[in-house]
Amino acid sequence: MKNVLIVTYFFPPFPAIGSVRLGGLAKYLPQYGWKPIVLTPKLPGKIDPVYHVVETPYEDRILRLERKLNISTKPTGKGGLKRLIFNPKGERRPYIGKMINIAGEVLSYPDGKRSWIPVAVKSAGKLFNTYPIEAMISSSRPESVHLIANQIKKEYHIPWIADFRDLWSNNPYYSYSRIRNSFEKKLERKTLSCADALSITSLPWAEDLATIHGNARVNVIHNGFDPENYPDSRLSKKFTLTYTGVLYDGKRDPELLFMAVKNLIDEGKIVKDDLAIRFYGPLQGWLEEKIGKYHLQDVAIQYGKVARQDAISKQLESQLLLLLNWNDPKERGTYTGKVYEYFAARRPILSIGAPKGVLTDLLDETGAGKYAFDGDGLKNIVLGYYQEFKQRGSVRYTGREERIDEYTHYKMAGKFAKILDQIT
Repeated sequence: MKNVLIVTYFFPPFPAIGSVRLGGLAKYLPQYGWKPIVLTPKLPGKIDPVYHVVETPYEDRILRLERKLNISTKPTGKGGLKRLIFNPKGERRPYIGKMINIAGEVLSYPDGKRSWIPVAVKSAGKLFNTYPIEAMISSSRPESVHLIANQIKKEYHIPWIADFRDLWSNNPYYSYSRIRNSFEKKLERKTLSCADALSITSLPWAEDLATIHGNARVNVIHNGFDPENYPDSRLSKKFTLTYTGVLYDGKRDPELLFMAVKNLIDEGKIVKDDLAIRFYGPLQGWLEEKIGKYHLQDVAIQYGKVARQDAISKQLESQLLLLLNWNDPKERGTYTGKVYEYFAARRPILSIGAPKGVLTDLLDETGAGKYAFDGDGLKNIVLGYYQEFKQRGSVRYTGREERIDEYTHYKMAGKFAKILDQIT
């Protein structure tokens, strides 16, 4: 068994989507002859003993500065300079906003976690003195993990895979100035110049990454799911549609669904008492307003945040799982991590809003669900599923198991292992 160092900011039990990919990788790599040693900041909660995790001290430098100066950069904060930064309506004053944006670009270059770099590099040195480490994987975001790996690579000359869950300087949602982006693109190119291989989660993003780093080193390794986390469960007796996770007004927004359902109820095609639309995630005021707008208070309910295993249970008992996306061309290369969770639940997926791209192609490939781009299409899909529910008592799952199994964490780890074997 060969040791591989994994450098990551997110890892179970840290409650972030990035933890899922890294947890699955560390769990299944040993089945391919690689034993992971995970280097990470201090994690919240209890770590599964199946993992070998080395936690390091770390404090977010921006939060530390806010506390030191008694400043809050959020309208809800209680810092001593709140009145200077925000007007009575909670709006940031323009001149202060510009100053904060400039300071933020400097302090968070390349990201707000950069103060972890020297701590992590020092801790890695101790690991190299203790274990024979034969390769390394760094996984972003944040991008500071690649700067850590770059220093380790230069010091110990070990093969290195730089893994991306999102693009770096070419990220379509990059929010900083063009000047900073120019510097960051140079930093990305310099940092990854000594990486032996790059990996990323979708083909369009791989093509984008290759424009900076060349095709030869770039590999596509999708996210995935762990079927062991999904026990058998009984289905709900209602026509239940469930969404688990965070929603964003105008982006991950269920208004199109509310409109379709309201029309079907008004037309007498769906019995209101048969229906339950459930949201498990942070409570949203704007969502409650839209539920009221369509008079669906008895049907669509927000239950708030729940533990991950509870969210999985709610997925398993649902007739349909909602995948809410932003209909924007920038999303064409984006696989939401939620789709893999839904694969594991083995329940039909109803995707709303995603542009034609990798996500819709994935649903076609696997047969795991249907997607709608507009209200009429969505209305027809919902009605079809409802009619099946009334006839059979449940909605059948028609996913192609042989295709879906290609997206397990076991298969994902195998792709990483293949690259590790090639570069060592």
